[in-house]
Amino acid sequence: MAKPTGGLLAFDARGSLGKVIVYSTWRGRNYVRRHVIPANPRSVDQTSTRSVFSWLQQVWKEAPTDTQTPWTLFAKGQPLTDRNAFGKMNIGNLRGATDLSTFVFSPGAKGGPSALTITVVGAAGTLAVTATAPVPPVGWTLTGVTLAMIADQNPHTGLLFTIQDSLVASPGPYTHTFTGLAAGTYWGAAWPVWLKPDGISVAYGPSITDSDVVT
Repeated sequence: MAKPTGGLLAFDARGSLGKVIVYSTWRGRNYVRRHVIPANPRSVDQTSTRSVFSWLQQVWKEAPTDTQTPWTLFAKGQPLTDRNAFGKMNIGNLRGATDLSTFVFSPGAKGGPSALTITVVGAAGTLAVTATAPVPPVGWTLTGVTLAMIADQNPHTGLLFTIQDSLVASPGPYTHTFTGLAAGTYWGAAWPVWLKPDGISVAYGPSITDSDVVT
């Protein structure tokens, strides 16, 4: 951006001259720049990013609180919002995907360990998600495990945005059955909720996932 110092450019000119240069102001200062036609890139990667971004934005909008909270803590102190963090991490995972096998429900926050195992069992209209939790690090307290699920789909074209979750308090057992589901493949997830040794600070483990078919 060039700052005008004399002649025509010293006055309050506005607009384009011959589609070569553009006159305008910014914070009370006149300036001139080259005329540029905005690009609307359509490469495969760019189009893929846009479609996944759009899908993720709708998923976030409909996500329940216990799914959003780990992202909120993860983004704290960083130059991005929880929604931005959710989108950034999952765009990288899903850009070339045709299913949700790499979808991240929880990024983990403040060093929380993950669950040890997850078992996902589909039946007629139901999906049972069960997790085993690790032994807490010295001084840490496991306060619960969040169990969640979403219908499998292509993240570029899918329209099934709803995540369901359930926070199961300690001491467990850490299992929950989601009901009223349409037939199809679903991804279940689990991540622990921790209280750190100071007795105040909360931490979350990263999610682990598995899938099964609901009939």
